[in-house]
Amino acid sequence: MAVISGLRHPSFLNTSAAEEINGGPEEKERMKQNTPGGEAFDPAAPPPFRIADIRAAIPAHCWVKDPWRSFSYVVQDVAAVVGLIAAAVYFDSWAFWPVYWVAQGTLFWAIFVLGHDW
Repeated sequence: MAVISGLRHPSFLNTSAAEEINGGPEEKERMKQNTPGGEAFDPAAPPPFRIADIRAAIPAHCWVKDPWRSFSYVVQDVAAVVGLIAAAVYFDSWAFWPVYWVAQGTLFWAIFVLGHDW
């Protein structure tokens, strides 16, 4: 056992925490090889693109708002919820209930998102 700061603990714990977290020099070299251009990734650096570049890459027809089409998706979601309720009442089987829970949970989640993004 080794003595560190007056405390005794096993010698296999005498590794540098910073090297373990950061991966040491070998890990840094491997990361440089895996990034474009060979430089290390800096999360604080601004990205090599702007929001305008991303918006320009999206086709113009994706920016057109169509409320009727959007509302048709809401109607589809509500119809699917009603259809699942009807199926659950009709089948009323222990084998169907897990399928119902997953499907209904997904549909209600979709309606929840619609309500909060509106």
